[in-house]
Amino acid sequence: MSTSSPEGPCHGGCDCGAVRFELDVAPTVVNECDCSFCRKLGMLWAYFPPTSFRLVAGTDASASYTRGDKVIAFRFCPRCGCMVSWEALPDRDIFADGSPPKVGVNARLIEGLDARKLPRMA
Repeated sequence: MSTSSPEGPCHGGCDCGAVRFELDVAPTVVNECDCSFCRKLGMLWAYFPPTSFRLVAGTDASASYTRGDKVIAFRFCPRCGCMVSWEALPDRDIFADGSPPKVGVNARLIEGLDARKLPRMA
């Protein structure tokens, strides 16, 4: 198992390994989203610019789910069910407030990182 550090790239993926990703750096904080969906699945989200997150395996193997307001698409592995990431749908402007675009990554899937020990976003 590789380890993650804030200084360099880190890797992660779903339980079965079909969907794998790489990040430029490890997260230093996570968001424990309290929406009904995230709360039920227990994700801890780390946010990155879209260019810092790369799927390196499973691009064609991953599936997506859009719920409710159809603003973001959640990406998961259809084989093992692990929720991997979310991204804003291209035709929806969820960043109208001027904040930069971001991708949410399930920090619990990052190798060598104990996401439970990271501080929560305010």
